[in-house]
Amino acid sequence: MKARYLLISLLASFMLFGAHSRRGPDVDMHWQLRLGQMILERGQLVTVDPFSFATTGRRLPTLSWLAQANAALLYQLGSWELVKIVDSLLFVGALVIVSFSRWLQNVRIFAVLVAMSLSYVIMLPHNSVRPQTYAFFCFAVLLWLLTSDLGDWTKLLGCAATLLLWQNLHASNTVAAFLLVPLFLSQAVLWWRGQAPGFPRVELGALVILAGSQFATPEGFGLQQVQWTTARLATMRGATEWFPLWHPGLQDFAWPFWVGLVGSIVLLVRLQFRVSLPEFALFLMMTAMGIAVCRLSVFAALGLLPVWARWLERALSPEWFAWRDLPEFSWPTTVAISVGSAALALAASWSLRPDFYAHHLPLPGIEALKRRLPEGRIVAETGWCGPLLFHGPPGWKVWMDNRLYLFTDDEWRFFEEVMAGRVPVRQIEERVHPDAFFLDPKIDLGLIELLKADANWECIFADHRSVVFVRR
Repeated sequence: MKARYLLISLLASFMLFGAHSRRGPDVDMHWQLRLGQMILERGQLVTVDPFSFATTGRRLPTLSWLAQANAALLYQLGSWELVKIVDSLLFVGALVIVSFSRWLQNVRIFAVLVAMSLSYVIMLPHNSVRPQTYAFFCFAVLLWLLTSDLGDWTKLLGCAATLLLWQNLHASNTVAAFLLVPLFLSQAVLWWRGQAPGFPRVELGALVILAGSQFATPEGFGLQQVQWTTARLATMRGATEWFPLWHPGLQDFAWPFWVGLVGSIVLLVRLQFRVSLPEFALFLMMTAMGIAVCRLSVFAALGLLPVWARWLERALSPEWFAWRDLPEFSWPTTVAISVGSAALALAASWSLRPDFYAHHLPLPGIEALKRRLPEGRIVAETGWCGPLLFHGPPGWKVWMDNRLYLFTDDEWRFFEEVMAGRVPVRQIEERVHPDAFFLDPKIDLGLIELLKADANWECIFADHRSVVFVRR
């Protein structure tokens, strides 16, 4: 058994190396971290938007406040590196927790490692430092609890704590319904047929807790409206992570999931579809969820991990990859090797990418603007608003950023017309009153050309990440 844990830990260390070697935080994590710092400084939640000059006095929905405050605390203790280390540990830890679930105790380690690797390959393209990583981890904990041999009341208390934390870390715990519903329905059917010892009380109780936890955040009953607005505007503005996996722009994200689906079908045929009802129900629900919305394929990969491992266990000949003579170590040695390999993975990834934080951000452009504009109103590409707010002086305000729920449809339509270069500069000046423009040369070419041709605006900086204009 200790050898089993050690092999999973060693594979997890390789995964940790891959996850931690990727690029730095999501650009929106900058304003999230800045909000977290303000929460810690004030000792209370931020309820009025402090970042946009277009929303002066407008109420700020309270989302992911716990993850924001936690990130700010980690940053205070160890800068961005510590924030990213914790994020990477949570990301890989979610896979480890599911791999240690009771469902897989009697599955040969080879099948577990293969399923774990496939889930990792599907999840990795989605990995960046952001509050959603907490949601992955909570999903894994919930799956572990539901398949554990703990008592019913202990499971329910664990589910309640996990769902409550999840919703305040990242308001997405409705995803848990895609796990709970198939498990409850399939086990209820087995109970009704007399093929299960008892009614699935834990799953039903967890569904009730899930329904109640939707409102157990500072946002209360207004949370659902914020979530629907975000999903609608994200789709309208072409945010591909909200699109189905067959969308042409998602090929790099989608192919591992399609490979997993093909492999699942091959295993089902090999087993002549003789699989347990809970496994098959979970497979159908997770697959549908992952295909329907790209950003949910990460959760689907976690939910499918135990299904893939169990099916592979049954499909393989008993003699194949049995690995019965693995060396056993004492628990202190096993723990020491596991911790040491994880630390080595983190150190190696940092040594190969010491600039993980800065290499994808427009920091030179921000420094150039700081020298010319100590305070003012900035029209910026939405992706660069987070870094501007985090690295700029307190007097900077941006126009529109990626907080989709904060602005009206009309505001978004006018913003998109402006950034595409379809609105005259004089009209922008009269309506927005900007002091500077901070643009992305790959996205905002139309507006950049308008400003270059306008005598009132001076380009003070330009590189492959940003083009900066100020008034002459």
